[in-house]
Formats: sequence, structure tokens, C-alpha cells
Amino acid sequence: MQIFTKKASKTLCQIALFPLLLNPLFGHTSSDGAKVICTSPQASLNKAGVKQDVIALMSMDEVLPDCTQHVTQAKIKNVAYSESGISLQSMNFKWHETDTTVLTNIGENAALTIDEIRSASQFIQVGKSYLMHFQLCQGATPSLISMYTLGNVGLNTKKSKVKVTTKSLKSV
Repeated sequence: MQIFTKKASKTLCQIALFPLLLNPLFGHTSSDGAKVICTSPQASLNKAGVKQDVIALMSMDEVLPDCTQHVTQAKIKNVAYSESGISLQSMNFKWHETDTTVLTNIGENAALTIDEIRSASQFIQVGKSYLMHFQLCQGATPSLISMYTLGNVGLNTKKSKVKVTTKSLKSV
């Protein structure tokens, strides 16, 4: 027996969650300017349906004045996903000889689309090194601000099959 239609259930959930989104005291603080930066200025999928490589996550949380900011290069040791399995909730790496867990804020960010959430979650991989900017606030879990890939990830390194000769250049 179905009490509500799917559409009615979705609307009720939106109405119930609306006050929580308005009041920052109920939720984790996140940045409205969060961005998933890809190898192309387009979205994570281009018009041909080819997936672009994510090279950075920016403004994943707002920088708070009473917190300390840290930048480090580290290799991801392990990750934890949300209950739904869609977004990567936290990551763990060694920082100052200590295992450190940092919240990614990927699923918490209203500025990101579902495709961006998936791309951002796939960007962070165990065993890869990244340049990370995160903050430590007293009494809270460290929180990711920005994260960048190292190296030439996503850049097309294949040689072109077109041969250019001086003869073909003169005819142009």
C-alpha cells in the first residue's frame, strides 16, 4: 500500500529540509562557491559524452577566522563514503607523522550538482598524492578547503597522427 506518490514524497522531503538549509546552526558549514575543476572549462561531461578529468576541488568549505589553515602534500591512505555511497565523506592521510581524517564536504555542498558530486568523489583515490588545503577548528573534525592533483593528470599526451612538413606549411 502506497501512501504518497514519489513526487509527493519528494515535495514533503524538500519542505521538511528547507528550514535546516536556512539555518546554519543545524548543518555543516559549506561554501556556496564550491567548484569541481575539470581539464576542460565545461562541466564534468562534454557534449560528446566523454568524461573530463577532475584536476581540483575548490572552496569546499568557507575559511573560518578562528581556525588554523594548513597546506600539505599527502598520499590518501583510505576514504569513507556517505550512507548512500554517492559522495566521499572523508579521507585519511599521514600529516606530521599522524593519521589525519579530513571531511571533504562534497555531499554537504548545495552548490554542486549530482554529476559534480560523483566526479569529485571519484577524483579522490587511495594511493594518489594531492596538494591539500584544509582547516583545523577547535573541537571539530578537520575540513577540506581545496585540493589539487599533482602532475599532468588528464592532459592529452598522445602524439598527433598528422604529420606537418615544410612543404605543407608553404602551401598554406
